[in-house]
Amino acid sequence: MILAMDDETFEGTEPAYDAPPRLSDADERRLHARAFNHWATLQRGRSLPRPADLDLATLGGFAPNSVLLAISIRDGAPTLRFVGPRLRAQDRLAADAALADVPPGSLVARLVARVPEVIAARAPVGFADEFAASPGSELLCRGVLMPLASDGETIDLIHGVVSWKEVLSPELARRLAAELGDAVEVRRAGTPAVDPFA
Repeated sequence: MILAMDDETFEGTEPAYDAPPRLSDADERRLHARAFNHWATLQRGRSLPRPADLDLATLGGFAPNSVLLAISIRDGAPTLRFVGPRLRAQDRLAADAALADVPPGSLVARLVARVPEVIAARAPVGFADEFAASPGSELLCRGVLMPLASDGETIDLIHGVVSWKEVLSPELARRLAAELGDAVEVRRAGTPAVDPFA
């Protein structure tokens, strides 16, 4: 049956569809992206947020994975001001650790190594990295370093946030796969399993 337009409207004949879901900052799962979004809200029209606006107590999920680096106005050298508890535990750092206590190749050391990029860019610098954490394992990490300036111009603090996961190194993963394959072949070639109901 063909309906005339005056019998029934298009909206009346077509099913109603829900609008696609809208993502908000609260829905963002990536820690570094949420940290960047928070940094952007602190700008309030300035080119760089002020350190006074950064309150670790209100950072929620960022603080355990955060590092704060004070930057010397004189020479640009960083000083470790704060390391979050999760990051401290990963790098085996004491609560009162200084930059000299940071092990080479650790997550904090990798963050500190990117400080010159942030100072040169005068903007947040994101990164993804992969490195050997211990024999047979690698760390995959993703993070962001965000500059802050007391006067709105000269960077005197950098807030870094990093997340990571540990994975098997490709070499160890290949060895384990080979060993499992060998074990399966030996089992197939061996004596058949005994049937307990025979």
